[in-house]
Amino acid sequence: LEEAAARVASAFRVFYDGEGVVKALEALAARVRAASASTDQLALIRATEAVLFDECGFRGVDADEYYAASNSFLDEVLRRRAGIPIS
Repeated sequence: LEEAAARVASAFRVFYDGEGVVKALEALAARVRAASASTDQLALIRATEAVLFDECGFRGVDADEYYAASNSFLDEVLRRRAGIPIS
C-alpha cells in the first residue's frame, strides 16, 4: 500500500520524499505498538485510533476540500494530518 501511494504521488509531483514517508509511517506504527500491550485485533484498532486521532490529531477534510489533490498524496496527508480515507 505504501509503495502504491508513493507511485501515485511521484507520478504527479516533481519532489516526493519517499524515505520521509516511510520513516513517518514506521514512527506511527511504533507508537501504536507501544500504546497497545496486546496483539488482540480490537486492542490494536483502539490503539491506532488513539494514536492517529487523539494524540496526533489526524482528521478528515471538509467537503469543500474533499477533491483536492493533496488529499491523495500520502506525504501531504502526513504533513497536514488531514486527508480522505483512501489516503
